[in-house]
Amino acid sequence: FKMIVQTIASTNVLVVNVNSPFNSLQDIIKAAKADPKALSYGSAGAGSSMFLFMEMLKSMAGIQVLHVPYQGSAPADVDVMGGIITMVFDSMPGAWPLVQGGKLKAIAVSSAKRSPAAPAVPTVAESGVPGFEAESWLGFAAPAGTPDEIVQKLNAVVNEVLRMPEVRNRLLDMGTRPVGGTSAEFQAFVTKQVATWKQVMSSSGIAPQ
Repeated sequence: FKMIVQTIASTNVLVVNVNSPFNSLQDIIKAAKADPKALSYGSAGAGSSMFLFMEMLKSMAGIQVLHVPYQGSAPADVDVMGGIITMVFDSMPGAWPLVQGGKLKAIAVSSAKRSPAAPAVPTVAESGVPGFEAESWLGFAAPAGTPDEIVQKLNAVVNEVLRMPEVRNRLLDMGTRPVGGTSAEFQAFVTKQVATWKQVMSSSGIAPQ
């Protein structure tokens, strides 16, 4: 592919049942270290952000948590609400409305900085896992042979849209943030992301599919 532009980035939020005894990430880490078989987390499957972010957290915090894969994030959220599994590391657009509705409890966000949509929720790094930083993201890419002038024209148009106040405000309200920038910046970002997540997958023992 030839990268055109990154459009958005979105933090994920670690959530638990509203009646869970866990009120902080340190509560979860202590419980996992006390009994490596006690806790579980749901995801939309190996390779999803829910899975990758939790595997990164497990590695950096030195804990074990059982992975329970689901067909999408919604059923995983439902089973956290039902007390079937302990937690999920879902996207803000998916989980935050459930937190606001009193159906899930937010523990921490995955981004380096707190989310403007949830300023009271600490980051994972703030919560005792320094250096943790992970976001979901979207962007536009074209086939590798696409002429540079076409890539740059598309880049300019998307950046123009991302600067529109109504677009920016809508994205921020959803718990995401507009990014934009040059095609070269997006290419460098993707290259770094591939290296980061290859390492996480390798440490988790997940083979490429």
